[in-house]
Amino acid sequence: MEYSYFIKRNIKFFNNNGYILYPNGSQVYKRIGDYDVLITDYTGKKLSLDLLIIFELWIKNNITDVLIFRKMYKRTFFCPKMEKIDKEIAKIIEEF
Repeated sequence: MEYSYFIKRNIKFFNNNGYILYPNGSQVYKRIGDYDVLITDYTGKKLSLDLLIIFELWIKNNITDVLIFRKMYKRTFFCPKMEKIDKEIAKIIEEF
């Protein structure tokens, strides 16, 4: 299976931290307590030189089915590390 750029770059992190890789190669999912975390990468299979490469983070309460957080990330030439995003996810869930 071929993964999108962001997923491919962080695949070791996803595999070691309980994320489920979707077959489409551009999404990962994880359930954390009562929350579902979904990351979708819109870059495709190769890194483009476009400065508006985007991926999206969704956090939803799976009991009430209410979306509590949604953020579009715009990237430049450098892809953010998943460790940084994972800390942000933990902080958001802790606040709710």
